[in-house]
Amino acid sequence: MPTRGGPAPAPADLSAPAHRRARRVGLRAASEVVAASRPGDDPLRDLAHRLRRVVERIEQLGEMLDSARDAWTAEVGVSRNDDMRRISAVAALAAVPTVVVGNYGMNVANMPELHWRWGYPMTIVATAASCGILYALFRRLKWL
Repeated sequence: MPTRGGPAPAPADLSAPAHRRARRVGLRAASEVVAASRPGDDPLRDLAHRLRRVVERIEQLGEMLDSARDAWTAEVGVSRNDDMRRISAVAALAAVPTVVVGNYGMNVANMPELHWRWGYPMTIVATAASCGILYALFRRLKWL
């Protein structure tokens, strides 16, 4: 609702700077329409024609703003999706050694690899190999 003697407030879905820019462009378009009118025309018909052209131009500008906002929103969504992929890949890489260390941290005496000569080195090699396979898979999928 316009205030007395002042401009109407900006719509809720447009930021203030974008609204000011649209208003400036709309005023510029209105002045172009007025400058292009022919003298001697019926003043009311001429005014109606000018107003129609200004309204059409404002609608076009509104559609352009909507398209720009939609493109920006899509770009932000893609960026967030890429970030989540990287975070998930790093979490998966960290999970493998965490599970192995968690099993060995329970101090269970009946683990066969504890009494085997190559048990501890094989556990380290198997953990590193699992992490390496996951890393190669994530690189191939372009998550890392």
